[in-house]
Amino acid sequence: MIGENPYYHRGPIREAKHFYGRARETTRALQMTGNGQSVSVVGPRRIGKTSFLFHLSDPTVRAEHSPTPDESLFVYIDGEMLGGLSRLDILRFMLQETAARAGQKRIDIAPVVDYRSFQQAIRELVKPRQQLVYLIDEFDCLGSNWNLDTDFFRFLRSLTVRYNVAYVTASNDPLLTLIDDGGILSSPFFNIFVPINLGLFSEDDACKLIRGPSQAAGVEFSASTEDFILDLAGPHPFFLQIACFHAFELSREDPAFGEHARRQLEKDVQADLASHFEYFVSKLEEEERRILARLLDTGLSETSSVVLEALEKKCLVRKCDEGYTSVSRAFAHFVQQKIGTTLAAAIAEGERRMATVLFADVVGFTPMTARHLPEEMFEIIQPALEMFVNVIDHYGGKIAAFGGDSVMALFGVPTEQPDDAVRAVRAALEIQANVAPYARELKQDKGIDFSVRVGLDTGVVALGRIGGEQRAEFTALGDAVNLAFRLQQDQAQPGKQPH
Repeated sequence: MIGENPYYHRGPIREAKHFYGRARETTRALQMTGNGQSVSVVGPRRIGKTSFLFHLSDPTVRAEHSPTPDESLFVYIDGEMLGGLSRLDILRFMLQETAARAGQKRIDIAPVVDYRSFQQAIRELVKPRQQLVYLIDEFDCLGSNWNLDTDFFRFLRSLTVRYNVAYVTASNDPLLTLIDDGGILSSPFFNIFVPINLGLFSEDDACKLIRGPSQAAGVEFSASTEDFILDLAGPHPFFLQIACFHAFELSREDPAFGEHARRQLEKDVQADLASHFEYFVSKLEEEERRILARLLDTGLSETSSVVLEALEKKCLVRKCDEGYTSVSRAFAHFVQQKIGTTLAAAIAEGERRMATVLFADVVGFTPMTARHLPEEMFEIIQPALEMFVNVIDHYGGKIAAFGGDSVMALFGVPTEQPDDAVRAVRAALEIQANVAPYARELKQDKGIDFSVRVGLDTGVVALGRIGGEQRAEFTALGDAVNLAFRLQQDQAQPGKQPH
């Protein structure tokens, strides 16, 4: 008999029986706090930081992960409540929550007017030799509270020495990024933390989340259905929770989970997560959006490693054998629909744009093909074209067309920027700089003279689609395109600065 849907959690998980994964992080956090060490839990929105704090505070969890009896007093503090409070109001709030956890809800917090009276109250609430652990959620709000000063954080640090207090903070960004050099948050308090990063689930933990609750409720997903759910939602705990919720509901109607159920699951998950995907994308920098769209459109992930690493920390991409891929198929579909369509829509409408056109062409490619086998030519030309693409991509250009030995790129499409021409010139200069060592290598290893010509021009281009029903390509036409090509072909000197 099928029970109630166990995947109902949209907010923090408060009961250990519903919490999956994070065993390694849990053990490490409890070991650290047990030794008086403070911990900083860092991870993006919706990755489960609040649930993790509640998990740590559960006595049964601590008993499972600790070899010795634990009498610690774990006190959860919602940092969002502290964002605009004064330092004394914050201390009163912390004391009130401590009293509630200690079973003394009637304690009078009115006398707490300074640091000394707060210490006195803590001595009355906490048993001798008992450790007090403050779990401060949304610490970003506390760190940005301009009512606080270095004395306040110095006082919090002093509690770790005098009263065996430890802190576990949860924030979107590392604590040290909250410090403005020389500002009010430049306190040694921020140096006492050991970071624990919460990221995507391992595949094993993801499968346990898919399998465990459903089996307990009387639903046995097949191996192929589990694979389908994991591919759709990826190893993101919140995405998985949503996907499993809908999969469980659909399994009531179709226990075999056939093709119709799978198509419906895709629609339900996409609709349910759309607002969350929208939020994640809205918080990205322009270059992050561009690299993400390019990754999902072309599969190229070997460029802009710094940006890709930042996207990985935000749990929007993950590493794979080929480099990086989207966190999930559902998210990839959203990005391709919302970001990837911008350029395609502009081209489909035949839109006119001010853009800088860049042509880069390998010199003497045709005579070279007569002296080398086709396989050898691929080995020679592929690294060069890949380098062209990487540099252009780094500077924000869009590849408009490939030739056998050349590339045309546009700067200013789909969005015009005031520095499009400057970035195009920088890209051209970097292409020439990068070609030089590759040319020396080819000369030394194969006796081949290798060089590149680059031409640029800025002007109005018309974005359009050429071809027929069977095959069509997007491209750009206009005087700027023609002039950039002629400059590259007739005026540019191989290996020299671009014209």
